[in-house]
Amino acid sequence: MHFMTRITTLLLLLSGLFPSALEAAWYPKEFSAEVQWTLPTDPRVSAPAEKITGKVYAGNQRMRIEATTQNKTHALIVHEGGKKAWTLNPETKSYHDGVGKVPMLPKPDIDILPSDPDSPCAKKNKVTCNSTGSDTLDGVAVEKWTISIHQNNQKGEILLWIDPKRRLVLKQQPNLGPQHTRILVGEVDHGGRPTEKWTITETFQGQSHTMEQWVDKELRLIVRQSGPVGDFLLVQNIQVAPQPQNLFQIPAEFKQTLPPAPKPLPGGNP
Repeated sequence: MHFMTRITTLLLLLSGLFPSALEAAWYPKEFSAEVQWTLPTDPRVSAPAEKITGKVYAGNQRMRIEATTQNKTHALIVHEGGKKAWTLNPETKSYHDGVGKVPMLPKPDIDILPSDPDSPCAKKNKVTCNSTGSDTLDGVAVEKWTISIHQNNQKGEILLWIDPKRRLVLKQQPNLGPQHTRILVGEVDHGGRPTEKWTITETFQGQSHTMEQWVDKELRLIVRQSGPVGDFLLVQNIQVAPQPQNLFQIPAEFKQTLPPAPKPLPGGNP
């Protein structure tokens, strides 16, 4: 969630112990689609939001994203569910390791669950996970878990409310840090495809931030995200079909270059 920027020590521990959903699961079917990203602008500068258009091709644990902004197109190739990535510049017929100027799609909307065999809970190393029964959260049947973490002389606890049918964490409440909650609004149509609409809220120190998210039921693909100033992600014209393997290969004539140097932070040393 892009607006969730407050990270506590406990959540940092969790992010290190629990792999991302992208590493644990991939889209259940191959597909292509058109995408539009709307990037936020600096509130101190009066300028229109930047819009980036592109296409995405998702294969078996592989993805290609082509994005065009200011009449320039770059491509991103991802392998092994996100563990490897290369950025391609068709204009110069070059590529470099890593993610460059190409925006990413959100990870598949599938979470690692405490009961999964590849979950840190199964390893019983620095993490203790206890199922505490079942409940109903906003009309959805959920399982409740208590996760206790011990690492580097730090201890933390987080309560989880899990939807096992959708394989989603619907609510997480750490003893330190923000509470995250997602509520199912209902099923809607998105370009002729069944889609679930959710509201996702972060609450911390008396302040709340909410966004809306639409998820394609068949692909577990987030097809729309909207915040206080409107949509910042829109996926359309989804075509479910096997994708050509050459889309996920670097052309032989492309030359490898070094990744661009990171820009220095404002006020830092040159």
